[in-house]
Parts: sequence; structure tokens; C-alpha cells
Amino acid sequence: MDEIAVRHYLPPILRMIRIFDQIILVAGILGPVMSFPQIILIYGGRDASGVSPITFFSWALFNILWIFYGLVHREMPIIITNILWLICNTLIFTGAILYG
Repeated sequence: MDEIAVRHYLPPILRMIRIFDQIILVAGILGPVMSFPQIILIYGGRDASGVSPITFFSWALFNILWIFYGLVHREMPIIITNILWLICNTLIFTGAILYG
């Protein structure tokens, strides 16, 4: 192997871990996106009947804890995912307060 190939060679397990990290990051982004229909229903219809503000406030608090955990451990998938969830849960919580 030439010098460049040796520098870029990763053992198979490390390649699998990198691929899995990318899959988790995509899943972490898609998860919060799946709450968009709920957010659209609440704000579009100005109706949050049946939506518990306490539940989404609690989820938002847990998201903050996970963000700090991700920062301490420098885990970008955890940080990004939980920032997105925090935004979604805060929007749903606020909508539940306004229109519930």
C-alpha cells in the first residue's frame, strides 16, 4: 500500500461504526421531522385539545439534559438530535398552552 492508502485505511469495525454514526444522525434528524404534522395541526387549526402541555414540557426538559450530556461527551448525533427535539417539543408545548 502506498502512504496515502495507509493513512486512509480504517479497520472494518471502524468503518462500520462510522457508517452507523451517519445512519443514527439521519435517524436523529428524521425523528423530530415526524412531529411536524402535529405542530402543523396545532398551529394551523389553532387547536391543541387532547395535547398535554405537561408531557411536552417534560420532554423538553429531558432534551436539555441530553444536550448537556452530548456536549460533555462531544457526541454530535446526541446534540443535534436533542436540539431538534427541543425545538419541536417546545413548539408543541407552547401550542398546547395557547390553543389547549
